[in-house]
Amino acid sequence: MSELKKKRTRSQRGKLIVELETCSANGISFTNVTKFHPALREYTGYCFHKLTSILKSHVNKSLADLDIQVHHLAILSIIASSSDMNQMQLSEETGIDKASMVKVVDHLEKAKLIERVGSKIDRRVKKLLMTQKGIEILKKANAARHQVELSFLSPLNSSQSEVFRSLILKLLDHHKSL
Repeated sequence: MSELKKKRTRSQRGKLIVELETCSANGISFTNVTKFHPALREYTGYCFHKLTSILKSHVNKSLADLDIQVHHLAILSIIASSSDMNQMQLSEETGIDKASMVKVVDHLEKAKLIERVGSKIDRRVKKLLMTQKGIEILKKANAARHQVELSFLSPLNSSQSEVFRSLILKLLDHHKSL
């Protein structure tokens, strides 16, 4: 289980800024996500972990003025792409446990980015719908994420970037079926 510890500070406008301070996985804390020893270049998993940590850190920094983080962006994107998503389906489709999903959905609802609406078919089920504010934040967040990804992939030319993304998706598709 990976856990990020964040240092929270306030910007000049009072908005919350999240800076990655440490990253811990299975009880081991990394004080600097960009540190990388050459002896570990052959460890594919370690390389993926480092790249993910670095990218996530940069995206979170770009989203700080919007008061959301990468996992909020992912959940908002899924809700926006579905007209009939409920909390349990969201938990199942993302692999996020139900208790954690409740916290994420509560946070998004409190921020007025989504709303829970009762189902006409089953009163126990609450559909998750984007609010106008949520739609606007999602648009801004995706623009910020896109800029970070362009910068992150800038050492690659456009052809290499496309190949890199397609290979990642190929690996994800293969391993989700195992």
